[in-house]
Amino acid sequence: MDAAKLNLLRDLSLPPDRNTIGLRVEVTPPLREVLWVVDGKPYQLATYPYTVRWTLQPGKHMIQARSPFTSEISSPVHIRVE
Repeated sequence: MDAAKLNLLRDLSLPPDRNTIGLRVEVTPPLREVLWVVDGKPYQLATYPYTVRWTLQPGKHMIQARSPFTSEISSPVHIRVE
């Protein structure tokens, strides 16, 4: 299956910290927490319902959700922010 690809536009009338997207993942079986990974680097730990907000930054990015301390990781979602 191909990875998801999204193109996003920032709202330049808003302050940069207000240009965010919500990240959410469904996990079965449930985990105590999920580690969000952006561009191959740890971003934020989240407990159920595993949601976080990420500030949009220009360029191409890859986002994944990972089970901490294991090799289990979601398929990547590729985004381009303009």
